[in-house]
Amino acid sequence: MDKAKDYRPDIDGLRAIAVISVLLFHLDISYFEGGFVGVDIFLVISGYLITKLIWKEISTTNSFSFKHFYSRRIKRLFPALFATLFFTALAGVIFLSPTHLQRFGGALSSSLLSFSNMYFWIEGDYFDFSTKLKPLLHTWSLSLEEQFYLFWPTTLFLFFYLSKRKVKTFIALLSLLGILSLILNFPFSDGHVEFLNTYLPKIGNYFSNGKATIFYLLPFRVFEFTIGALLVWLSTEKFTKIHFDFLFIVGILLSFYSIITFNENLIFPTYNALFPCMGAACLILSGNKSRFQPILSNSLMIPIGLISYSLYLVHWPIIVFALYLNHSLSSIQKLLIVLASLLIAALFYKFIEQPFRRKKKKLSFWLILYFAFSLPLIVLGYKFKHEEGWPWRIPSFAAINLEKNQFLFHKKYYGGAGYPTYGPVETKLPADIVLMGDSHARHYAEGIYKEWAKPQGLNLYIAAGTSCFHLPRFTRTTKGTDWNQLCPQRLQKALQFLKNSTATRPILVISHSWLEQLKVAALLSPQKNSIEKKTLDIQDIFQGLRELKALVGKSVKIIVIGQVPTTDGKNLYDLFTRPRFIPYFNENIDELVYTHSLQSYVDFNHSLKEFSEQTNDFTFLDPFEALCHANKCNNLNSEKRLIYSDTSHLSKYGSIEVIHYFLKKLQ
Repeated sequence: MDKAKDYRPDIDGLRAIAVISVLLFHLDISYFEGGFVGVDIFLVISGYLITKLIWKEISTTNSFSFKHFYSRRIKRLFPALFATLFFTALAGVIFLSPTHLQRFGGALSSSLLSFSNMYFWIEGDYFDFSTKLKPLLHTWSLSLEEQFYLFWPTTLFLFFYLSKRKVKTFIALLSLLGILSLILNFPFSDGHVEFLNTYLPKIGNYFSNGKATIFYLLPFRVFEFTIGALLVWLSTEKFTKIHFDFLFIVGILLSFYSIITFNENLIFPTYNALFPCMGAACLILSGNKSRFQPILSNSLMIPIGLISYSLYLVHWPIIVFALYLNHSLSSIQKLLIVLASLLIAALFYKFIEQPFRRKKKKLSFWLILYFAFSLPLIVLGYKFKHEEGWPWRIPSFAAINLEKNQFLFHKKYYGGAGYPTYGPVETKLPADIVLMGDSHARHYAEGIYKEWAKPQGLNLYIAAGTSCFHLPRFTRTTKGTDWNQLCPQRLQKALQFLKNSTATRPILVISHSWLEQLKVAALLSPQKNSIEKKTLDIQDIFQGLRELKALVGKSVKIIVIGQVPTTDGKNLYDLFTRPRFIPYFNENIDELVYTHSLQSYVDFNHSLKEFSEQTNDFTFLDPFEALCHANKCNNLNSEKRLIYSDTSHLSKYGSIEVIHYFLKKLQ
């Protein structure tokens, strides 16, 4: 193959569009919410170029050199990948807390073994916020391509003989494969696959997150490669300049329509992926023949396209570590990340990609080189994973009685962990105390039970697990759940616990993440199941409390707990357990032991307190009194235990801290 003759500068321009869209999407730049489709453009390009390469060899020689093919793939993909993984692992050891280094270890090993897409599929959603703390998340697409390279030459070779070397039959088989892949998206997209759930329920559980399944796994992406592959046989001999210009414009419009209008809420790929894929296909068909060719083939786009692979590799770890150390990124920081990514990618291209591509060695040489570089990194990833993220890196200040590298700290130490969502706590007798609300009510379960209910011989019931106001006529406006039914039902369930109580004066304790719930709350019409009012304020909460009092009557004592201070978005467990090799990049430990009070929370609690004093319908408890002093709120208790299990929920220690403080009032 004449490389100079076959080179398509316009395809490098298309690669530039793909990688820039991904980069700007990852930086949360406005109008690039759909920039993740850059990966789909890459898949179409790969399908086209790889199929063209394989088909030319099969059709001209009736055979195929797998050794030559895989030699090219290894030296094309792995040198830059090894360098990225090495430097990312080094940064991980220097900066990541044991929790995140442990998670990183699994990703490191799986990316080298070409199944990181499966690893992240099991972990969850690509668009989840926690993905911003995964430096190797982007390797999922590389694993996808590597899996494609493993089966595609064999598939084409098989189709070649099944079609008896008739091109039309071969194309029909290829098209059928792509159509089946696209169709397969739909039954799996909702996570409920009837056959698997009925006959193979254990396997079916893995596919319950349908959105992640079709996003990460190869069978649901084959149609994208196939779209590119079919371009090899699409004749354009009868096309004129006008046809190519039209295709180019359609390609640009489809590509940018996807980049600008798509967002993370889409079920993807399914038919949605046809927009960027068909856009890429149109540009591949017309990019070197249209009069608009300079849009792709110019001195700016071609160099970016040439370094696009290294740019894709390095940009995401840089973004993740920048976010990890700064929590958020300013416009200047984002610009610096773009420039740093371009510079490092250019260095990778010149000193790693290019030298290895020029080497003409046998497959055995590349395999030895692959194992020589990959095995140490795989072992390192294994050690990160199974040695608890190397907690020895944490200096003595971490002796704040944190269980080192408790991987799911929130799940174990959240104040409501181990307590029922709706039901009694270690009793079969009717309720004396009912704890009601959302997760910000349930986080008081540990304190109420251990400090108050159990010592006093009182029976505690919990009705705190649904994320909406447990007040009459309140609902929630977010999508995905029938809140108009669920919220009233949960309130009635809590009230039923009170109704069944045999206590002389049962106690209802109610709390919420008041201000956060207020943002998404609405009021239902009294006459029918429809929303009467969408924009609510604190006066609506006051009215809800009045109606609640009217429902339960004077025989029930109501205790309202106000807004908890929270950590102002800081993950304290992670911050306290970060290594301090380079102190400049980490927050001062002394500043982590407290958080400044949020004035909006203070004002809200003050208003609730005034309302309680005016009406005398309930007793109000302000968590700020228990946790804060002089505008500083404690993050550690007297035993240096974390008061919060995450950024806003009280830990078991924090739950006890607050309830113990108010014990005299409660008794």
